[in-house]
Amino acid sequence: MFKKRYIIIASLILALLFMSSAYALFSSNIKILGTTSIGGIWNVAISDVKIIDQSPDVKATSQIDDNTLTFNVEFLKPSDYVTYEITISNNGSIDAVLSNVLFKEEDGGSDAIKYETSPFASDLPVGTSTSFRLTITYDANTTENPLIKFKNITSTIEYVQK
Repeated sequence: MFKKRYIIIASLILALLFMSSAYALFSSNIKILGTTSIGGIWNVAISDVKIIDQSPDVKATSQIDDNTLTFNVEFLKPSDYVTYEITISNNGSIDAVLSNVLFKEEDGGSDAIKYETSPFASDLPVGTSTSFRLTITYDANTTENPLIKFKNITSTIEYVQK
């Protein structure tokens, strides 16, 4: 009886080993290898700024430095103004869309200096440019020479991938 039991157990173990070997022999592993890379180029930047209109005695300059635009305007009297046309270009390979526009006046600036902008284009496809206007004005309603004669404004115009 013991012998019969050992023969049955040994036969089951051998059958299990045989089935495992046969499964391993006839099954195959599929290995998928690949490489992915991003080839897009992001290049949305301020490409040009020019004065398109100004009061006769206004002294105005601008400078583009590493996607930062700096203005220096000197007004002589109330109602003096200068209007800039600012061009943003997409010279990359990825379409862009306007995400955020923020103009923030820093504390301590003169209330006599006002600014306004024209609307911004929201889509900026590859190879295109868009322009907007920024007008800076010495408030015509100012009756006294202000004690504070400057205003710092920080602007963020943010485009993101479309």
